[in-house]
Amino acid sequence: MGFKFNNRHSRELGIGYTTESMPITPSKRQTEVTVQGRDGAYIFEDGYDNIQIQFSCSILGESIVERRKRAREIASWLSTTGTLIMDYEPDVEYKVIKVINDIQSTILAKEYRDTFNIVFVCEPYQSQTYYNDNLTWEDIDSPWDGVFLPWNGYERKFAVNSETTLIITNAGTYKALPIIILDGVATSIQIGSCSYTNLNGKVYIDCKNQVVYSIVAGSKINKISNFTGSFIELLPGDNIFSISGINLNLTIEFDYKNVYL
Repeated sequence: MGFKFNNRHSRELGIGYTTESMPITPSKRQTEVTVQGRDGAYIFEDGYDNIQIQFSCSILGESIVERRKRAREIASWLSTTGTLIMDYEPDVEYKVIKVINDIQSTILAKEYRDTFNIVFVCEPYQSQTYYNDNLTWEDIDSPWDGVFLPWNGYERKFAVNSETTLIITNAGTYKALPIIILDGVATSIQIGSCSYTNLNGKVYIDCKNQVVYSIVAGSKINKISNFTGSFIELLPGDNIFSISGINLNLTIEFDYKNVYL
């Protein structure tokens, strides 16, 4: 057993590890406010704190010189952010926003090993490693198999030429923030609570980062001036969106994965 960070597995680097802490759910972010002349305090909740996954690790075998070379390689590997996938949860990925390690800390010459600690600071929620529209046997046989996912998956890409209604299913337990990809032409298009005008080509509405852009010659071009309304959240369950507009001839794709707390 091990873990994969940024598409590289811990076993490739000869890392042995023990999980010291891996929270099941994040703690709620709270602010406590006291008011003069009143007993007690008001507590306001506005989201979740990041979670910290902590490992106690070791580099086994070989000479001190070889272990130090491997330690430098591991330190370089841990110098970035990215995704973390555990072998015992292969269908779930954590988004790592910070890595803390003390890989240079301990050299145990007589025991033929070096020890160090890793703390992966991750976003509060996890997402699937696969999309709902291309399920495989491996996906179904997973820790999330208690969630009903139909064999043909859920649609997330639609051809739109007239007013219609779309149903987007989030089979997770927490809101998903999709990238909505509009590809085609439309004088105007309304998608639930947001709208876009003068579509001619492909546009990305990134609801997580709250940016709207197209890509020309590999560079992002800001298109927020064509966007109005609020960015979309996909709540757990079925999300129903009314689609309307003028001169509609496009495809709409919701790029998202189920999200879990």
